[in-house]
Amino acid sequence: MPLFGKRIGGGRRGSSRERLPLPAMLSTVDNYHMATVIDLSSSGARMRGDRLPSVGQAVSIKLDCVRAFGSVAWSTGDECGVAFDDPLSKFELERLRREVKLASLAWRSVDEKLASEDWASGVAR
Repeated sequence: MPLFGKRIGGGRRGSSRERLPLPAMLSTVDNYHMATVIDLSSSGARMRGDRLPSVGQAVSIKLDCVRAFGSVAWSTGDECGVAFDDPLSKFELERLRREVKLASLAWRSVDEKLASEDWASGVAR
């Protein structure tokens, strides 16, 4: 796994990361790339997709209602890490969390919702 987001010499990341599976559009000067945000913090994001931009490229990321500018910090296989030029605000992070939660509720079937509730309550373990 890449070391994106870790402090030099080990230790904790500067900002906490959350798993937020969100569709995203990465834009470079000459191309657009569809991707999925795997995890996100106020300072950057890990993305997955086909033919993502290479290390050092400046990018603009459009996530639902949030736009962030940054550059590709690392790239391997079908993933890359983007370091944001300016951190996302707490409001922007909360809004994205809410969107993920609403989308996950909307796309699950009734059986899936009941099964996840049973698992969460310990009935299905």
